[in-house]
Amino acid sequence: MGLNSPLLERPGDGFIQGVFKMAEFAAILLSETLRERSGYLYPMAIYPVSNWLG
Repeated sequence: MGLNSPLLERPGDGFIQGVFKMAEFAAILLSETLRERSGYLYPMAIYPVSNWLG
């Protein structure tokens, strides 16, 4: 059907991974914005998210 088989086998895991990817992407966008204003806030914003996502 054009969908990835792992997603069909485990829709819960696929959905959660998708949410994590969106959260990571949002954090990167946020950190990029913060870096433009303050180089100090950039590592503070992205590292906890990266560690949390593994």
